[in-house]
Amino acid sequence: MIPDRWRQVEQLYHSAVSRPQPGRPSRLVYVRSIAVANIWRIETSAPGVPASSPPIATITSTREDANPQFSPDGRRVAFESDRSRSNEIWIADPDGSNAVQLTSINATSGADWTGMPRWSPDGQLVAFESNPEGHYGVYVVSAAGR
Repeated sequence: MIPDRWRQVEQLYHSAVSRPQPGRPSRLVYVRSIAVANIWRIETSAPGVPASSPPIATITSTREDANPQFSPDGRRVAFESDRSRSNEIWIADPDGSNAVQLTSINATSGADWTGMPRWSPDGQLVAFESNPEGHYGVYVVSAAGR
């Protein structure tokens, strides 16, 4: 059972209907696909050391959250999400609280994808990929949301 607080996307496709037969109802067959996309965290004492606790979902919404990266100081996480109905760049505390949308590119420029956020070494900027007006490139936004 998938908790309601996690994104659950259900898609139905590849359907086919049986031919009607006398005295028998038509039948429908289809593929049902369910996907959940959240950001999880595990605790380790050092890189490559086995986890000291089970993984926990930390950044979750009713939409897709993906491609996280910790800020250089470890106090924030940049990630891509379609929680605003289009894929944009967000930042949040490591526990998922205080989420702030940094970009609005898809809604204003017709881009169909914005993602792969990466922090600058000083933690002041977030670089990301997008394709406004159909041309892919690397862009930068202030981590302060300006």
